[in-house]
Amino acid sequence: MHIRPLRSSDASDVARLAGQLGYPATRSEVEARLRAVEERSEHLCLGAEDGEGRLIGWVEAASRELLYVDRYAEICALVVDEACRGGGVGRALLEAAERWAGELGHRVVRLRSSVKRERTHRLYLRLGYVVEGTGHTFRKDRPPTGRR
Repeated sequence: MHIRPLRSSDASDVARLAGQLGYPATRSEVEARLRAVEERSEHLCLGAEDGEGRLIGWVEAASRELLYVDRYAEICALVVDEACRGGGVGRALLEAAERWAGELGHRVVRLRSSVKRERTHRLYLRLGYVVEGTGHTFRKDRPPTGRR
């Protein structure tokens, strides 16, 4: 397995894996999103390739600076191909993201995970993560205003 930065040519595989995570996306949507974050030094997108060069997982992380807590890194997304789970890919991606967070000076790495992902929670606990709290994620869809 080889861990490397994601590139635009990965867009189809990133979209396929995002669908496995429960967030369907098209290749063109992922390409646009990758372009939007690739120049940000405080944003990370890494992929894991198998021995044949096929993308089998990816992780996205970002640096967060908020008013109410000290600066931290957040694992925004982590997905491993269903056929490759349990083989250390998720661990390798998380460890790479944690190294990146350390290089930025972060002392804390946080992540959120759906309550239904019990197997993934066991991985996080084995890797030293602790449950910090419980809560709900709320969403409200709005029409675009044309500004970013």
